[in-house]
Amino acid sequence: MSRLADAFDRLISARPACDPDDALAAARRRAAADRTRRRALVGVGAAAAAVVLVVGAIALSDDDPTDEVRTGPADTTTTSPSPTSTTTEPTPPTNPGEAQVFLSPADDGTCAQVTGVTRQVDADQPLAASLDALLDGPTPEEAAAGLTSWFSQLTSGRLRHVEVVDGTAHVDFYSFASIIPNASTSCGSTNLLAQLDATATQFEGVDQAIYSFDGSPDAFYAWLQRDVPDGARPDLAYQGADAGYVTASGEGVVVSFGDRGQQVITDEPADLAYAVGTGYVAYQRRDPTSLGFPVGDVGPVRGWAQGASGAARPEPFDLPMGEGVEVATLLDADWVAGRPTALVAEGVGTAGDDAMVSLVAIDLVTLDRTLVAPAGDGATPRDARLLPNGDVIAMVDAGNRTDLVRWTPGESTPTWTTALRRDPPVGLASGGGRISLIEQIVNQRPDPDDPEATIGASDIDLATGEPTSPELFGFDPDQLPGGAFPSCHDWWTYDVLVCRLNYSSPVLADPDGGPESLDAPVNARATPIR
Repeated sequence: MSRLADAFDRLISARPACDPDDALAAARRRAAADRTRRRALVGVGAAAAAVVLVVGAIALSDDDPTDEVRTGPADTTTTSPSPTSTTTEPTPPTNPGEAQVFLSPADDGTCAQVTGVTRQVDADQPLAASLDALLDGPTPEEAAAGLTSWFSQLTSGRLRHVEVVDGTAHVDFYSFASIIPNASTSCGSTNLLAQLDATATQFEGVDQAIYSFDGSPDAFYAWLQRDVPDGARPDLAYQGADAGYVTASGEGVVVSFGDRGQQVITDEPADLAYAVGTGYVAYQRRDPTSLGFPVGDVGPVRGWAQGASGAARPEPFDLPMGEGVEVATLLDADWVAGRPTALVAEGVGTAGDDAMVSLVAIDLVTLDRTLVAPAGDGATPRDARLLPNGDVIAMVDAGNRTDLVRWTPGESTPTWTTALRRDPPVGLASGGGRISLIEQIVNQRPDPDDPEATIGASDIDLATGEPTSPELFGFDPDQLPGGAFPSCHDWWTYDVLVCRLNYSSPVLADPDGGPESLDAPVNARATPIR
């Protein structure tokens, strides 16, 4: 058992008999009554805005969880040396770039008492940054002062993103249920929610917070053995098409929200589109006059950003390209360090040995460009995916071989390179915190003229680049419209792939069942909302 769990067992056994839920409710009422006094002046935005995006996602640790517990980050420039208050309702800092993280005093007999400590945070995204700091756990100085938390280095970086809508912060985490299983006890869950709620609701425009694991409120609250609060969003991790997705086709780019309707982004023909949250889209306009790069007939890469509430429908815009770039290809778009970001391959020269290709990340809000991978002679990225910290995993064709490569922005050489020892896969798929190689496997049936094709999905070890053994997704050609074989490109949920089909609508595929068609145009490519 970890030292963290031991400490909390001692705390729980020392508490007087009480109802932790009543204590948590009382703590929430006290916080609501005094919210005006204790909210930070660095609020996340006006509460009247229809949607205020405050997003944060940090890369997942590549290491397996251990039994060690960190009481706080070593960088003392980003944390206070000691708690700023020993009361349950401390006054928050008033300086931009400061916010409070709420921890538990060791002598709490209610399970719901919290104490605020000041942290330096990103002034542009204080809510996401404060939750990130909470997930780091107490600093050594705070722990020495008697402050405790379920959170530690084992939960650091588990925030996916935050979106504030009508006063509710929808906070999504990579699941940490297996890391701190004892937090699901009655007193433990009360303590955990008290810290999360106090940290989230200190900001102007945030009246409550609802939490989810990998897009699923059901998963988070089932872990805590509690009911999902009213106002929770659809279960993004498990409801597939109902969760929301974007399609790119000859009819344009459309974001679909299941029963909640659609948002037409453009009627320009498009080959690929990604929706990052509900407010940002990057897409590849189709242009049959272009030679395309790396492969295909593509036009410019364009962006779209949701305007303020009540504003006219925003118009798409071209993403800025580098000097001398002849062709740009959209490869991915996702949250990077809390920013909606597109990943673009920029090519100079003709395809082949003379091609010079670089990978660039473009912020969809500021349009700032970050070079991820410099141009290389004859090395062509066939596919690539963003990681939450800005690193990129790419499948690169180099002469007569195909490599997996991980790049870090600002570095001149790759973090690692792994040569693929089997036939080159057809592409990559990402989603749910995983990136996988997708390959087509053909097996001979008893009749050699009647082959059986299978999709293989191999997860990539992000620390080493080594792929696992493939998980098989069987396809009977008789089940597919026109007998065409699908091109699978993204994880729809954690174990369901979404695939593009020629002469048909996209399909969903899982290891246990046949393909299921999506409500989308023929020849469209569909990707789930990031």
